[in-house]
Amino acid sequence: MNTVNILGIDIHCLNQEEILESILVWTTEKKKRTIFYANAHCLNTTVLNKEYYDVLNQADLVYSDGASIVWGSSLLGGCKLKKLSLIHWIDRLFDFIVQNNIRIYIIASKPEIINKAVINILKIHPEMKITGYNDGYLTKESQEKVLNEISVISPDILFVGMGTPFQELWIHKNQELISARICWAVGALFDYMAGEEKIVPGWINKAGLEWLWRFCMDPKGKWKRYLIGNPMFIYRLLRQKFGW
Repeated sequence: MNTVNILGIDIHCLNQEEILESILVWTTEKKKRTIFYANAHCLNTTVLNKEYYDVLNQADLVYSDGASIVWGSSLLGGCKLKKLSLIHWIDRLFDFIVQNNIRIYIIASKPEIINKAVINILKIHPEMKITGYNDGYLTKESQEKVLNEISVISPDILFVGMGTPFQELWIHKNQELISARICWAVGALFDYMAGEEKIVPGWINKAGLEWLWRFCMDPKGKWKRYLIGNPMFIYRLLRQKFGW
C-alpha cells in the first residue's frame, strides 16, 4: 500500500473497499495485525510522545481520520486521501463482518455504555458474532480475565476503544497475549453506537468542519485540542512543507 508521510507518520493511501479487502485477507492469516487511525490530535500527540510515535509507525495500517489529514496530504503533494472516520461507515463495516462470518470482541468505554452499544448493534445487526465484550477501564485483575477470555475465544477482530494514545499503547504492550488476528483502535466509536455522543451532521462532515462541531458540543473539554492543537498542526505541516 502506498503511504504519505505526515509529521513523520506514514498514512496509508486507501479507501473503504481497500480496508475491507485487507481485513478479509488478514483474518485468514496467522500473523497478528494492527489498524490505527490518525488525525491532527493524534499527530500532535506523537510530537510529545515518542512511544506513541513508534507504535503508529509499526502499525500494519494507519488511515486518515480527519479532514486535517486529507488536507495535509494535499499540501505536501502526497496521495489523495479520503476521510475514513469509522463512525461514518460503520454500518457498511458491520454488514461486511456479518457477511463474512467474522467474529469480534470489544473492549471499550464504561460498563453501562458498552452494554448499551452492544444492544444497539445487535438490534441493527442481529447476526453479528460478538464473542464477548468488556469495558475499557481495566484493572490488573480484570485485564488478566479479559486476556484469558480472548485467548480461549480467539476472535478475528478485537476492537479497542480507550482513547488515544492509551489504546494504541495498550494494544502494542499486550499484542503477544492477544489471540485476535486484528487489533483495531477505534476511540469513541462505541460511545457513538450507544448514543452517548452525537454524530456530526452530514453537511458539516462534508465541509470538513467536524472539529468545530465537536468543539461546540464540548468546548470545556475540547478547547485545547482544537483552538491550540489545530494551529499547531498547521504550523508543523508548514515546517515540514518548507523545511523550516
